[in-house]
Amino acid sequence: MPHPGAADRDHAHDVVRSVAEAVAQLLAPRGVGALCVPNAVSQPGGYALGAQAGEAAIRQVVTDAGFTRFRRVAETPFNHVYEARP
Repeated sequence: MPHPGAADRDHAHDVVRSVAEAVAQLLAPRGVGALCVPNAVSQPGGYALGAQAGEAAIRQVVTDAGFTRFRRVAETPFNHVYEARP
């Protein structure tokens, strides 16, 4: 039998996820389209990944830069935090 508060917890989790997705949809195009990608395209190196690059692409950039150790150390509904070491 499920815990009596499980349905409330599940619903709350769904609400938080829904709000997080709505905020991301609102903010992502502003940074990517207006600032981040155009700036990256203007720089040498050929990397214009944007905010939604994904862990594999970030790992590739980090290793291309000479770092040998890379790992995700934290994440939130909005961000992933990576650690890169020589």
